[in-house]
Amino acid sequence: VDAGASTNETLSGGAYSGTSTASVTPTVSGGSVTTDGDYKVHTFTSSGTYNSNTTQAIDIMVVAGGGTGGFGTGTGGGGAGGLIYYPGAPVTPGGTVVITVGCGGAPVPSGPQIGNGGQNSVFGASPSPGTTNPLTAKGGGGGAGYPGRPAGDGGAGGGAGG
Repeated sequence: VDAGASTNETLSGGAYSGTSTASVTPTVSGGSVTTDGDYKVHTFTSSGTYNSNTTQAIDIMVVAGGGTGGFGTGTGGGGAGGLIYYPGAPVTPGGTVVITVGCGGAPVPSGPQIGNGGQNSVFGASPSPGTTNPLTAKGGGGGAGYPGRPAGDGGAGGGAGG
């Protein structure tokens, strides 16, 4: 059997030796996958998992849900959800990375009332053996519900009443 053509090994003294040129084809899954030039983009619009069979350095962007505005005259607008960008983040093979997608704040039904904060979004939520540290983007704060009153805290605080 000549294995040289398929494995790049040579027969010498009754034994095959050499190095294999075979490589592991990356298998990555999770989210909605699109292609942008040389990049494969995995977009999560709901919570899920990211799976990989190879060690990778990936670019990660995590965006949290925004807050809603306060209800009533002179109330503030909701704050934007926080954002984290981490280029070249290491992901280990065999790891299932848990993704949590935070929703925007719930509408305020009546007022005057402070707006509701958005939820946090997390890449590497526990348990995630494929990552070393979770990345948590904070949800936006709700807008003030009364003129001159403080707004909610968050990735970006809500607007003050005016």
